[in-house]
Amino acid sequence: MEPVDLGRLITVGDPRLSPDGQLVAFVVTKADLGANRYRTAIWVAATDGSSAPRQLTAGTDADTGPAWSPDGRRLAFSRTIVAKPVHHRLLVMQVDGPGELLTIADDREAFGGVTWSPDGTRLAYAHRVRDARLAADDERDQPPRRIDSVSTREDDVGWTATAAATCSWCRSTGRPRRVR
Repeated sequence: MEPVDLGRLITVGDPRLSPDGQLVAFVVTKADLGANRYRTAIWVAATDGSSAPRQLTAGTDADTGPAWSPDGRRLAFSRTIVAKPVHHRLLVMQVDGPGELLTIADDREAFGGVTWSPDGTRLAYAHRVRDARLAADDERDQPPRRIDSVSTREDDVGWTATAAATCSWCRSTGRPRRVR
């Protein structure tokens, strides 16, 4: 194997069985060497091998987290669109025939943990909501702040910083103080 061969590797993951157990939806990841990024698509295959797997989404962006509706006719998933600025969509599509791709939500933050209600009329999902003062599209447009300490978070989001300028006393006096 040579370094150029890494770009030809294809990975398969996140398998999800349909409610009747006859189909499995999964995510296929391929490297796009020209764009210097990965592209993911959702595929569907019969669990008994009676038909060839078929690609369900185009794979031009990053489609992940398939979730079957209780009747097995629809699939909800998250799409990350890497155009600047990066944004995320929660989508629903028909699996068993033609139909429109339905956008449920569109935001700068990712959607995860997508789950259908038992009657198939609603979706539940996890979604981070940014603080209004950190809502700038570009981090360089955010107001300056003094970081006193940095520690890891246990929620898979990243780092948390203790900023002195966030307390009301600091804003009223204009002097930073360590916040614990």
